[in-house]
Amino acid sequence: PLEALSSTGAGAVDVDPAAAASAMNGQSKGEDFGITFQQLQLAAIYSDNRDFYENKIVKLVGEYVPLDDRHFTLRRYKISCCAADAVPLDAVIMIDPHSKQSLDSARLQRQWVEATGRVQFLPRADGNGFTTTLILPTDRPLDELVKLVKVPANPYLN
Repeated sequence: PLEALSSTGAGAVDVDPAAAASAMNGQSKGEDFGITFQQLQLAAIYSDNRDFYENKIVKLVGEYVPLDDRHFTLRRYKISCCAADAVPLDAVIMIDPHSKQSLDSARLQRQWVEATGRVQFLPRADGNGFTTTLILPTDRPLDELVKLVKVPANPYLN
C-alpha cells in the first residue's frame, strides 16, 4: 500500500503523462480538506474509493521536493514506532498540463508547503495500478495553490 502514494525510484514521476492531459475534464466533486496522506494512499488501491475521491479538491502539507518544472512531490514520513523506521511517502503533484504557469522551485525546495489540487488517479507508467495525483488547476494563480507553511509540530505520520 505504501506505493500507492509514493513515486518510484528517487523521486521519479511514475504516472502516465498522457493520462494527465484529459484528467481535469471531469466535474469537481467539491472540497475535502480533512483528507490525509494515508486516506489518499489507500484510495488508489480500491475502485470504490477512487470513485469517491476522484475530482475532489484537497489540501496536503509536506516538504516540497521538485522533480521537474511541471511536477513535484510533498514528502512526509510514516513511522510505526520511532523515527528510525520512518518510510517516506511522496504525494505526486503536477501542474495542469493546460496551464502556462510555473512554480519557483528554487524558492520552494525543501520548504514545507500546503498544496491545493484536484485528486486524480492516473495509471502508473508500468500499467500496474494507479497513483494518487493532485493536479493544480488553472483557475487560480499557483502561488495561491502552493503556499509556504510552518513545519508541523509532528512532521511524522503515524
